[in-house]
Amino acid sequence: MKKMFNWLSEELSLMIPVFIFFFCAFTLADFTEVMMKKEYMLHYNFILIACGSLVMAKGVVLADKTPFIQYFSKKPLIYSIVWKTIVYSCASLAIRLIEHVIHLWIHGEKMHSIITQTASRVELIPFWLGQMWLSVLLFIFISYRELIYVVGTEKVRKIFFG
Repeated sequence: MKKMFNWLSEELSLMIPVFIFFFCAFTLADFTEVMMKKEYMLHYNFILIACGSLVMAKGVVLADKTPFIQYFSKKPLIYSIVWKTIVYSCASLAIRLIEHVIHLWIHGEKMHSIITQTASRVELIPFWLGQMWLSVLLFIFISYRELIYVVGTEKVRKIFFG
């Protein structure tokens, strides 16, 4: 039982910061998209954004343990940062598209309509602006995360907070 509690505690300590990051980033991306379209009625769906953030957080924690994501771990830090940013940006793009499809499906749209609306959404500049936000935020997040892995948590804590 204690072993299970330790494992759960470790998983949560890894997932919570990533979840908070993706929740804020997905919210910012969706908010930017809504504002760019001048649809000032906010279509904020807390449940879908929270679920997408949770999926991304668990995906990041699992991906960090795979050899695929650690491909550039023996190279200078920038290689690993850029590689992870590309991989996680692609994953966030997929999550945002799936989130849109689920939203339409819940509202009773037919498959043809879902595909058409999703394709038209991808063609819009606001969607890509939101995705660029996510990619830049991911780059910053991964940069700090990799730096913490290299330097160590205690030293970073001491640098930031004295």
